[in-house]
Amino acid sequence: MAVEFYVDNWLVGAGAVGLLKVLESNGLEIGMFVEGRKLRLSEEVWENLPLFYADRLLKEGEETVKRSIVKLSGKKKEEGLKNPYNQVVLSKLGDFYKNSILTNPSGKHVKKVEEENKKLVAKYGSLEKLLERWEEYWAEVSKLIREAIHSAFGKIMNGEEDEQGPLCFFCRSRRAYKTDKGYKTFSAENFTPLSASPETVNNFFYNGINSMYLCKECELLLYFARFGFTKVLDKYLFVYTPESLEGLLSINRRLESKGWLSVDVIKESVLSVIKEVEPDKAYWTLENIYVVEIQPVSEATSNIYTFSIPPHVARVLASRIEKYPKSLDGLFDLFLDYVYQGKSLYEFVHYILSGFLYGEGLKKKVEDKTPTGRLLRWGTERGLGGLLFLIKFQEELAMQEQDKDIRWAYMEGKKLLQAYKESLKDDDRVKKKVSTISYRLLEAVRRKDENYFSQNIIRAYLEVEKPVPSVFLSALKGGLERVAYAFLIGLNAGEKEDVEGTSE
Repeated sequence: MAVEFYVDNWLVGAGAVGLLKVLESNGLEIGMFVEGRKLRLSEEVWENLPLFYADRLLKEGEETVKRSIVKLSGKKKEEGLKNPYNQVVLSKLGDFYKNSILTNPSGKHVKKVEEENKKLVAKYGSLEKLLERWEEYWAEVSKLIREAIHSAFGKIMNGEEDEQGPLCFFCRSRRAYKTDKGYKTFSAENFTPLSASPETVNNFFYNGINSMYLCKECELLLYFARFGFTKVLDKYLFVYTPESLEGLLSINRRLESKGWLSVDVIKESVLSVIKEVEPDKAYWTLENIYVVEIQPVSEATSNIYTFSIPPHVARVLASRIEKYPKSLDGLFDLFLDYVYQGKSLYEFVHYILSGFLYGEGLKKKVEDKTPTGRLLRWGTERGLGGLLFLIKFQEELAMQEQDKDIRWAYMEGKKLLQAYKESLKDDDRVKKKVSTISYRLLEAVRRKDENYFSQNIIRAYLEVEKPVPSVFLSALKGGLERVAYAFLIGLNAGEKEDVEGTSE
């Protein structure tokens, strides 16, 4: 009889994605298990999940075990010989399933591997001889670890079901199974980042009673969640979107290959929703794209952060994300951070412009790894390509349709630059003049000083005997940042920045 799971939250989603990755690593075609957001496993595959799980861990753990033995070889006594089970299993799963059936070091199956491994080592006579016959040794150790994991998972898979028991919290179709403490509930051992003990988990529930009952099928699925997450530095990341399971798997594969929340990952998330979901449901779906971040803070506890796309941001993403300029790909994580936190993208633009205008002198005052430092360095080294996109995005977030003014101000900046070139006829003098005006206008925007901005605009146009364009009236009617930044980009970018996407 087939075992089915329906993915409707990020934790089950991580389990399903992790399980599919494990099946794929074992040579199975994952398309045969997926139907929309439903995961369906045949009885044969279900029964062999513990062995598939073990094989995935063994593929990643062999080098770890071999390195530790190489390090010990040459010594008279095998002091410090480690339990290969812990090296293969605990090193990979400890952050997620501390004191679980798989990682509890006092488990009988764990101790059995340690004892049998000592016998194996003794059989070879020395570590040097063991290394000479490594393939033979590793085959025997792999068999021990596979048997241990099968034994551990067997305690779940052979759980006693009760037709009168409560429904599973996650699938809402199967019944929770019985343990010696009562019906099984979701606890810290199933997903360590929640807390260090079941007592802490219970604090989340009414009267301290945990009502998140677990059937054996869903419990086993949750043990695959670790493979669904991608480790990035000291964090674990998972992108969840309520679309097809294949789409969810694809997005997290991209996350795994890119190693960060890259523009491609979020673009794929958003665009797949726009293309696959009915228009009237697309915004709702976009609002339910979650990025889950887990950051371990101690041996048994972690902080979990989830952030989703607010409704108004979802609408703007739907209309703008496909035009996100390639020239700004390297700042996409900061772009997302600004948008999700509701920070103005004008600050984002201001730092890049400051880096461009003030160069190394300003950049040296801020650490490169900080968001501000990265933006300043970007302006210093990369220029102003793509910044008009940010201005238009910010205006739409503010529910303003001002694309015409933005484009107009940008073009007036380019025209003024050309007027200076024709008037001064010397590149150094033009550069000095543009820099002086830009410093003053940037300072006026920073101070939100409309009078100072107006005085310098009038002076700039008087010097080339040109009338002040009427677009600057918008700057005096609440649109100072919009007009000023677009004008500054045009004044400093010139013609060459169009190639980089300044004007989209």
